[in-house]
Amino acid sequence: MACLDQAKQAGPNQKKCNIWVYCPSETGCHSPDIYQHKHQECWLKYAENPKLNFKDRYPESYRNAHPNAPVIVPWMSGVVSV
Repeated sequence: MACLDQAKQAGPNQKKCNIWVYCPSETGCHSPDIYQHKHQECWLKYAENPKLNFKDRYPESYRNAHPNAPVIVPWMSGVVSV
């Protein structure tokens, strides 16, 4: 809901949120950035052309490049449009 609210209220020169992400894992959620997201944390994002990047399991190539990544993708996300 926060992403949709932000998108509706964004000014003409502001990027509108079109992606939401939620961490349901009690142990936190791995992220490709340097931040370890905490349990029940939500964050909003914008992408010019939203696309699926990870679902269910991280690919072996990703895990080879990020050895601390878990096998299972711990977070959930979605796309909204206004």
